[in-house]
Amino acid sequence: MGMFLEESRREFPARVIEVTLEADAVAPEVREQPWSSADPVLERLGDLGGSALSLALVLEDLRSGVAPPALVIAVGCAVRAGLPTAARTTVAGLSRLGPGYVEGQVGGGLAQRLVRRADALVLRGAGPSGAGRVLVLGTEGGVRCEALPELSALDLPERAALLRARFPEARGLVVGPAGEAGVAFANLATAASPPSFTGRGGLGARLGATGLSAVLVEGEVEAPPASVEDFAEALANSPHLRARGAGGTFELLDAYAARGELPADPAARGDYAERLEQRQSCPGCPTACRHVLKVGEGRLAGRFSATFPLGRELGIDDPAHSLRLLEACNAVGVDAAEMGAALALGVEARAGAPRHGTAEELAQAIQTVAEGPLAAGAEALAASLDDRRARTVRGSAARSTGDLSSLLGQCVSARGSDPMRSFPFLAENGGDEARLARLLAPLLTLPPGTFDPQDGAGKGRLVWWHENLASVLDATGFCAFSAAGLLGDGLADLDCLAGWLAPPGLALTGEALQAAGASLALLQREAAELCGAPGEADAPDWAREALDQRGVLGEYRTLRGLDGEGRVAPEARGKIGSLDLLSWALGRLGSEPDRPAPAPPSERRAPGRVELRAAGSLGEALGSSLQAGACLELELPVPLGSLLVDLVQTRPELAPWIRPDGDGAFSIYRERRRLGRGDWVCDGDVLDLVVAIGGG
Repeated sequence: MGMFLEESRREFPARVIEVTLEADAVAPEVREQPWSSADPVLERLGDLGGSALSLALVLEDLRSGVAPPALVIAVGCAVRAGLPTAARTTVAGLSRLGPGYVEGQVGGGLAQRLVRRADALVLRGAGPSGAGRVLVLGTEGGVRCEALPELSALDLPERAALLRARFPEARGLVVGPAGEAGVAFANLATAASPPSFTGRGGLGARLGATGLSAVLVEGEVEAPPASVEDFAEALANSPHLRARGAGGTFELLDAYAARGELPADPAARGDYAERLEQRQSCPGCPTACRHVLKVGEGRLAGRFSATFPLGRELGIDDPAHSLRLLEACNAVGVDAAEMGAALALGVEARAGAPRHGTAEELAQAIQTVAEGPLAAGAEALAASLDDRRARTVRGSAARSTGDLSSLLGQCVSARGSDPMRSFPFLAENGGDEARLARLLAPLLTLPPGTFDPQDGAGKGRLVWWHENLASVLDATGFCAFSAAGLLGDGLADLDCLAGWLAPPGLALTGEALQAAGASLALLQREAAELCGAPGEADAPDWAREALDQRGVLGEYRTLRGLDGEGRVAPEARGKIGSLDLLSWALGRLGSEPDRPAPAPPSERRAPGRVELRAAGSLGEALGSSLQAGACLELELPVPLGSLLVDLVQTRPELAPWIRPDGDGAFSIYRERRRLGRGDWVCDGDVLDLVVAIGGG
């Protein structure tokens, strides 16, 4: 059986609505047609919908020399099927920060409304600007533009509120003042209360350049019932997803502290918890991971990845101040990660002011971002200052991290540096190493040290596998966080996931999912090359020393089918859309040197104590199970796997977190290093137990 089912026909070709805006026309030109391409492989991959269809539409234009769309908004096959947690909408276009193609995903009710009309909405051209124009896909099948001049005087959350009041049955995307002013890292937001944000790489500026302030889709949600009976039960039983719902991505504070990338600060997490006003979830999803926080008199959707770049690198330790800056970013509609990187370089560089300022000074710089040198983004600002400290990849800000898999994932992604584009979310805190190794085993053998964040071994393999998976998940519209929970907790493998998602025309195997993702990753690379991105873009100077370690970038390029300069090799290009792409790539891997198993400590076993530390729901379970500060008293030293077996046997209340064989739904760190079940635990050890899905 190949990647595609040979007997499969295009029974459900993707549906595309193409809207062309013209400066001298009141009504847009609208065409509705099935997706097609002269390239049969591109055509079938595009039929998956979501990010695959977005990429196919842009790539078709790049290949033919036609100006690509200003913006593509698309939904995938899992949305069409009504699967729980399949509520992701892809927003895509060309980056404003550097040559290349970028994508973002956003939840909410937009996907379920759009899928009733089309699988993709393509925006081209530019209409009249400055009139608060709103493009509306109506309930009766029409497409119209409405003028709301009052939008121009409002900040982005106020615009969202006005749109909700004026179009109560609609969902969509809105741009803020920064997008209309052409700020290179302006983003987009849903018209929800409060808004969710997406579109790194300046997709908000792309929409603003069309003369539109918002795109809305009217209609009620009537999602078809999911056909998989045990799917929702598996989602509800995932310890990782329960922790994500309880922590709302701020669980990552503990994960970063365990790795030594942030100081342990229970007060910071407590501050976010005290501000919690509401937990929200996407339609049909049991994981309420969207946490709405109180900030002064307002409220915002708080996320770790948005507050992190507005914190310590700006000299800010108080979460209240970070949230104040995030509120300012949301008001004008700019990406918080890029804004934080630019602010770190110099708030008022044009006047030679200090690099950092007070929270209010920083907020003022955000509010006036369109008026000064910050508007072009961190990389352009660094170039103007001759400052080499900027950490950017393909023009966009990247996150500083000591985790080599996370670093590599950001650098090699050819569709933007958002954490989930190629981020190895299972590798960072996915749970028991042995189970994760079995999950990857149908394709990959992992060398010792693969799950040590600071060891280069196997990092190219991890990122290659995860990028394949993330690419195909985003094509279907299924939530990558939900997939991470199901896979990391052993509630599904890739074959099971393929059967649940049932991508049209694709063989229902994990191997076919990986092959489809690998094909999409190569097409993303082709799009980047056609946009003028150099192959060496995935090895920026600031990260080169770390990436050049054995097992990191070189191994990734080998598996991805890239040459020494990072460009797609002709042989790999010829295998796109085939299972042969996987076998060919795996055949290029060399053998890894053997490493000895961890040697047992020299001391004899004797009574000792081990301290266990955890936060959130796992911390509560430990606190109720263990006394004296969550300390274990036992004969030591002992292998970690044996310790976990004993722990669950003597304390059955920990069974949701630890299986009888010692397989834990968490990662364990000691002195910033992640441990495997074969590592020895000694008297006096302090172990950090982390349940966190990377990204978010």
